[in-house]
Amino acid sequence: MRFIPALLVLLLATAPALAQSSLPSNIGLAQYPAPKCAVPPAVDPAMKPAAPPSNPTETEAMLYNSRIRTYNAAMRAHNEGVKTYAECVQAYIAAGKADMQRIQAAVDAAVAVANGQ
Repeated sequence: MRFIPALLVLLLATAPALAQSSLPSNIGLAQYPAPKCAVPPAVDPAMKPAAPPSNPTETEAMLYNSRIRTYNAAMRAHNEGVKTYAECVQAYIAAGKADMQRIQAAVDAAVAVANGQ
């Protein structure tokens, strides 16, 4: 039965910290978290078609063009993934800077109170 009062105290103690700001935050309960941004997979270099023959037949040209379209589509998808990853990292950085500002403000306030004593 002691568990419930302890849990209630813990929840009441952390509620003000959780309600401090509506700004984004990365602060967790144990340690500062790593970004949750998914790094896009690289395009397999083997996908890049070799140069076409100097005088390709129509079939060779169609096959080469098909391989180029496939490779270009993979590169577009990769580039979009890089863009999404960069946006995610920028948001992580912005939230981290906001966390540092809130922490610095709390420390400055504590120092001001201590200096006033």
